[in-house]
Amino acid sequence: MGIFHVVMFKFKDLVPPEEVKAQGMTHVFIFEFESEEDREYYLNKDPAHTEFATGVINLIEKLQAVDFTPGEF
Repeated sequence: MGIFHVVMFKFKDLVPPEEVKAQGMTHVFIFEFESEEDREYYLNKDPAHTEFATGVINLIEKLQAVDFTPGEF
């Protein structure tokens, strides 16, 4: 069973709903990785993640991420 990476965010009030919809954004992303190494690569080295994060960070007011492995507490 993999590792889940959940990202929740709230756009700033200045971002109109039309802009959010135009870019196809939602407010929650859920990723599943086969291993912690895969998750670390995605977070720290993956060019697609870096490009996305760099492009959207100035539009986000709050961000929270949670990682968990099902069945492990």
